[in-house]
Amino acid sequence: MRYQVVRWIHDHPHEPELFYSEVDSSGVETRRVEWYLSGRWDVAGGGLNVGQAVLAPVLMEPVGVVNALDGFDAREMNASEFEEIWKAALESLAEE
Repeated sequence: MRYQVVRWIHDHPHEPELFYSEVDSSGVETRRVEWYLSGRWDVAGGGLNVGQAVLAPVLMEPVGVVNALDGFDAREMNASEFEEIWKAALESLAEE
């Protein structure tokens, strides 16, 4: 597995700013967390589909490819960082 976070740099208040992804060895996204400036979380994968989040329908590009695109800033993260984000999103959703 690999893990990454992508910041989408935009001026759309109703669109997510951060995308956290868990990606398997073949490049398929298995879990996703989307975070909005409003504090809202959406999740997909792991048997869940909450909000507008959906798993990528295509293979996930590595961080270097994403960073070459205008309007995106990506970095790799480790499994424990991703699990912390996943847990925070699920806790937030449980409070709603």
